[in-house]
Amino acid sequence: MNRAQQHVLIVAHGFRKENVPLQPWRYLYELAARLAVDAKVTVLTGGAQGLGKETIGGIEVVSTTNLRVFRQRALNEEIARIAPTEVLWSITPMSVLLYAAIKRVAACKVGVITAPLYRFREVVFAIRQGVPFVEYRSLFFQSLIPKSLFRAFIPAVGIDRVIVQSRANRDALGVTSSKKYSLHVVRVGLDAESKLAPNSGRLVPSGETFTLLYMGSLKPIRGFNLILDAIRRIQASGVPVRLKVLARGATKDECEELVMSKLSLSENVQIECYPGWLDKAELQSQLQNTDLVLLPFILVPSDVPITILESMALGKVVVSTRVDGIPELLHERGVVLERSTPDVLASEILRLREDPELLARLGAQAGDFIETYPGWDEVGIEAKQIICRPGST
Repeated sequence: MNRAQQHVLIVAHGFRKENVPLQPWRYLYELAARLAVDAKVTVLTGGAQGLGKETIGGIEVVSTTNLRVFRQRALNEEIARIAPTEVLWSITPMSVLLYAAIKRVAACKVGVITAPLYRFREVVFAIRQGVPFVEYRSLFFQSLIPKSLFRAFIPAVGIDRVIVQSRANRDALGVTSSKKYSLHVVRVGLDAESKLAPNSGRLVPSGETFTLLYMGSLKPIRGFNLILDAIRRIQASGVPVRLKVLARGATKDECEELVMSKLSLSENVQIECYPGWLDKAELQSQLQNTDLVLLPFILVPSDVPITILESMALGKVVVSTRVDGIPELLHERGVVLERSTPDVLASEILRLREDPELLARLGAQAGDFIETYPGWDEVGIEAKQIICRPGST
């Protein structure tokens, strides 16, 4: 079957231009871009304004109001008009509510799972940490769906191949004894320009300010409040530290408020805040002038945060949490907190500051890991080998 006959449809909520730089849409976009080399690719996504088309990076994106529980017949009619030969459906436990629509799709179907399969107690931990409900709402409802029901749902709707991003999600699903569907770990890729010769970190002489870096939105779910509480504890030790905040999505006013308030910190703590989005060169410059990267997520919306990979690519040590696929990334090349508390985070920061050889060794191992880590082109090749071939149903 030639390219003109092959038509891949990707079904995913929230696939909008402003979301494409973010996970999990970045992963789906990169897959779409590689599939588009050999096939026509269309993305079908939910849109409050109804049916509409736009092109994002050369990919046709169709918005619909039919991607919802009470519009399943209309959704099937719309998919039939698109007439795909293969469908990649971004599924979560909440997808069980679209059982009828997914089952009725005649084309070959592959499930793509980009969100962690959290247990309810993990979401309860976020509640106890004071994370606003709006930040984990979708994850909360997903955690209410029994994993056994989700596992049974996958083959019941005719999905026989499932792509996940991490071993953690693969293990959460498990391999069914009946072998009704196969699980494939296809990792998040990394931009070619990010895979530079790693800078394994600079040794910090005693008394010099230790530079910490956080990048991401200023949201409790990403552990930003945890960092601020840890910094407050560090100030009591008299150790000079500088916290740089690359506040993606924040406004200039929000950054200025953060810096001006200093959050009741003493003079030995400096805060720098950079609003908006930095380009790749600026981001790498900030990373190269950093001693330690702090990304202590409470929950993550996607299996593998790209910010961790970007930091490791420059040989930087990342301190993070035991959330989903993060531990497998940082094993022996970063630090995973045993408990997500300010005291534990502060202790790890001070330990690494006082042991520059350990800091350098972990950074070097992070850089070595990224040297063999797949780029997006390799990820695309791997995905193509898993996706159903035209004519198979």
